[in-house]
This record gives sequence, structure tokens and C-alpha cells, in this order.
Amino acid sequence: PTGQNPFVNTDAKHDFNVGYDLNHESAALRAYVKQIMEYWLTEFKLDGFRFDLSKGFTQKNTLGNVGAWGAYDIDRVNNLKRIYNEVKSVNPNAYVILEHFADNSEEKDLANYGCMFWG
Repeated sequence: PTGQNPFVNTDAKHDFNVGYDLNHESAALRAYVKQIMEYWLTEFKLDGFRFDLSKGFTQKNTLGNVGAWGAYDIDRVNNLKRIYNEVKSVNPNAYVILEHFADNSEEKDLANYGCMFWG
């Protein structure tokens, strides 16, 4: 992708990237994801979402340092809480399940917020 693409990074930010690495700080991507979640929750009556590789929902560059990638990342936490709030604003009973595998303090913070975990 080019640097002008509002949805993806030109270079991956972590070692476990698969395909294009989404820019979770991009206003364009945030609006697009919100629109998609609203559509699936209302049109198809989904009861929630499971986000794979949710530890990658950050712009913090930890490429080459897997240990740093798993460390507490407030920007990633804020991204996931924003997504949680957007899902709950459409359906308060919907589930938000993360495949996360990050630092325990980060997972505890997200669990206390209401997120569920797979694994």
C-alpha cells in the first residue's frame, strides 16, 4: 500500500502481521469499522464480535520485539474500549470477544471494562 492509503500502514507494526496491517489510529478506518459493525449488528442481528489478533490493534511499532508487543499499551486499550463502546451503543447485550494474549494487566483492564477473552 502507498502512504496515502487511509486504512492500512505501508509497513507492519508487529511480527505477527497477516496481510495488510490496519491503521487503527486512522479516522477513516475507525468510521469504516464502526459502519460495518453497526450494519452487521442491525441487519443480520449478530450477537457480537470476536476480534482475532486484537493485540495488533495499535500503531505502536514493536516489529522485531515480541516482548514489547505484549506489554501494556494504553493506545491499544483505548482502541479496543472505543470498539466495545461502539458495539454496545448498537446492542447493549452484544458480546465483544478478544483473541488478545497481552500483558495480564492489560487483559484485566479490558476484562473489567466488559470485554471477554478467547484462549
